[in-house]
Amino acid sequence: MDDAVKRAFGIMAEQISIARDLSERRALKFRSDAGADISKHRRDQHGLYWDYTGYLDQERRDKAEIEALLGRFDRNQKKLAELLGTV
Repeated sequence: MDDAVKRAFGIMAEQISIARDLSERRALKFRSDAGADISKHRRDQHGLYWDYTGYLDQERRDKAEIEALLGRFDRNQKKLAELLGTV
């Protein structure tokens, strides 16, 4: 097989892996947000204390990780486009 074709398939396999990781991160973030909403509701309805600093720290980490994955995905898309000669 041609070297360019092997590299293209390698990049496509990495894209699939990145997309899977990205969907997992987004699902975890969704669950985290749902848990935070439940905690806010309990705080408001029952006068309980809710420490939101842990949630905010996790939210920052999640956003940074999602942005990094999207950046890798975009870079790979550009590499793939150059490799296939569509740019």
